[in-house]
Amino acid sequence: MPGGRSLFRWLYLIGLGIIAVSLPTSYFGMSLGQFWVLGAWLLEGLQRRDLGHRFSMGFTTPAVLAFLGYLALHAIGLLWTENMGWGLDLCRILLPILLLGVVLSTSDPLSPKELRTILLLFAWSAVVGSLIGFLITSDAVAPGAYRDRSPFISHIRLGLMLVLAVVVLLHHWPRPWWKRAGHLLGVGVCLFLLRELGSLQGALLLFLLAWAAVWRTTRRSAGWSRWGVRLLLVMPVAVVLLQVRTAIIDQRHPQDFVPGRMSAGGELYWNDEDAWQVENGHPVWMEVAPVELARAWRARTGLPLNGRDARGEPLYGTLVRYMASKHLTKDSVGMLSMSDVDLQHVQQGFVNVDQDRRGPLRRRIDEVVYELDRFHHTGDVTSSSLAMRLEFWRTGLYLAQRHWVIGVGTGDTQLAFDRAYEELGSSVVTEWGYRGHQQYLTLWISFGVFGFLLAMVSWVAPAVITGGWRHPVYLAFAFIFLVSCFTDDTLETQPGATFYAFFQALFLFAVRGKAD
Repeated sequence: MPGGRSLFRWLYLIGLGIIAVSLPTSYFGMSLGQFWVLGAWLLEGLQRRDLGHRFSMGFTTPAVLAFLGYLALHAIGLLWTENMGWGLDLCRILLPILLLGVVLSTSDPLSPKELRTILLLFAWSAVVGSLIGFLITSDAVAPGAYRDRSPFISHIRLGLMLVLAVVVLLHHWPRPWWKRAGHLLGVGVCLFLLRELGSLQGALLLFLLAWAAVWRTTRRSAGWSRWGVRLLLVMPVAVVLLQVRTAIIDQRHPQDFVPGRMSAGGELYWNDEDAWQVENGHPVWMEVAPVELARAWRARTGLPLNGRDARGEPLYGTLVRYMASKHLTKDSVGMLSMSDVDLQHVQQGFVNVDQDRRGPLRRRIDEVVYELDRFHHTGDVTSSSLAMRLEFWRTGLYLAQRHWVIGVGTGDTQLAFDRAYEELGSSVVTEWGYRGHQQYLTLWISFGVFGFLLAMVSWVAPAVITGGWRHPVYLAFAFIFLVSCFTDDTLETQPGATFYAFFQALFLFAVRGKAD
């Protein structure tokens, strides 16, 4: 039986492994792993009789103090907050910073092999867990319902972790051919899942990381080969821009308006010349015979047209948009041109005949273009996640200007947003509880410009002090995290806070000296 020290070391490593495996898959596992690590650390400290020294080191080391400064900032911000419950809950979410920062910085450092094992546990958990989630939801998820593809954690956070998993699998490239085949398969699964999640952010992050890696790798190559490879890096950008351009151009194909025209069933067509909606460039609300269309729909499907599709959207609107994408009149004649597959697609929530033929990323681009077009023409933000984010940021900038010195406090961000929506006459419903969705802006609103700067120091200083920024996987993690904060309040959820605290502490404190 192993000695006491070896036993506690194994318990400590098992706890780190539990956290790594749980990050993409389990809220409960994240908490369990942290308590496990804490327990092993306390028991080892008692066995060695150096627990007091560990606490002293954990709260006096400059890099660790800088790391803990982020949590301390939120604790201090409680002094001028009204909603103490919200503020305390946010501090609770950020507790992994305290626990992992102190424990990992005062434990024996990880060996390169131990670090590699923990990183690979995380990567393979992201691959396998995400694939299981995809398989168990494949028959139950409506088209375009990207969020439901991730049943364990937020699809946004999962996308970030899949990108980091790709980096880990490629960085720790094995020698045996069968292991290489496994890593290559894992990378392929990650790319497939990012595609199925419609993760535009994940695709952008992967491209930028790949671009940076290739650029760095070719620095020592000969002139022509170096610039030839770098020129190839432009091609994916051109492909993406072409897809966006196609999606935008497809939105516009003018159609002549013929007043007084009748449908085959004798109903006067309803035409809305001012309507902005188009599908595949064809106006949606032109040549519509509502009564005749409803009658023809019921005759074909046996269903009323005033119900909802599988995505919860009005069935009537889905049908009209789908028929417009096929350039059909919205009447009995147009209904005759609809195949049984078309009718099934409409009931499933497809709004475009090409929706099933396009990949999830292209469909997501189409949705973004549609959302921006709708916001531009109507100003309505309630039915568009992208438009709502624009409204959140507009409101957030308004709040940042009004509370630029010390902010509104840790717990009053939501309260400040609710008041600002009313002051600005925003169409955002305050009962929804929506706010910044931008971590940088949220920090500025909460703590003012000085608190914001302190938060940035707490993010960056530990890496500079320890030199951990030199590790390639840490650089990828830091880039993923910093970019994610532009579109989400990453550190205000348990997976986001644990993701940040775990990898920051792992690379900067748990590894000392040459880690890779």
